[in-house]
Amino acid sequence: TSELVKISSDGNLGLEEGKKFERGGIYKFTVDVAQGNTKAVLTVEKIGMIDLPTPDVFFGNNKMEVLDTDIYRLDQAFTQGQKITVTGIDNLDEWWIDPDFFEKQSDGSLKFLPIDGDYRVTANGVLKYFSVIALKDGNPAKLQDDGTGAIWAIGVGIGKPSVDLLEVGWEPSRGLCLAQVAPKRYQLTLKAGETLKISGNSEVISFKFFHQNDWKGEFGNYASSTLVEQLKLANSGNLEMQDNKAFEEGGVYRFTIDVTNGNANADLKVEKIN
Repeated sequence: TSELVKISSDGNLGLEEGKKFERGGIYKFTVDVAQGNTKAVLTVEKIGMIDLPTPDVFFGNNKMEVLDTDIYRLDQAFTQGQKITVTGIDNLDEWWIDPDFFEKQSDGSLKFLPIDGDYRVTANGVLKYFSVIALKDGNPAKLQDDGTGAIWAIGVGIGKPSVDLLEVGWEPSRGLCLAQVAPKRYQLTLKAGETLKISGNSEVISFKFFHQNDWKGEFGNYASSTLVEQLKLANSGNLEMQDNKAFEEGGVYRFTIDVTNGNANADLKVEKIN
């Protein structure tokens, strides 16, 4: 009867996707076999709370700020190639690691991939992933006239750490910040069936790149564009699905925007990298 707990085909109990036990919560599991062992009813209910200290989470040498239960944030300057050790998270191996921003090392540390700069890292213990955005003066960065700053992906059919759990949609504040992996070269890596929907018309997959996580400033066209066979570039600048095409499930697709020759002469490249 619980919306919190699920039962596997083997009878094992686990949490429903996206659900969690509240920290300090006391839960009672009741199995009622009044109607017979093969008609048992499982009830899970929260019956109380106790106060527990909030665990300290360190991202590198700096303590992350507590925003909410299991949500932490850190604004900091990072350098490309910097090795970061995370402490205070017991199940880090279960976390989704964004391949645009981090590369997990054999010793469990995270290698920072974008260029040097100021960034905001949010540790989401509910969905078990780190989100990263570029900052300028403490605010989400915008694409500057000289090609520095940030580029954002906004639209339907994309989302991190999972498009099913956290689709961006046409909500600018949820836009995905591309990683600036080299000066004026930005990338977004998506996996079909995970962070990218597999198939559908323009109502299912349609997104574009913006100069900020807002409606002002966007890429309507490109000096050059190289796309995979599944995609087309609409007149609006949106990336949409070709008719009767679908991404390969599990396929990893990388979107790269290079503004070395100016924002008005950007080059777009989409390639399958696995």
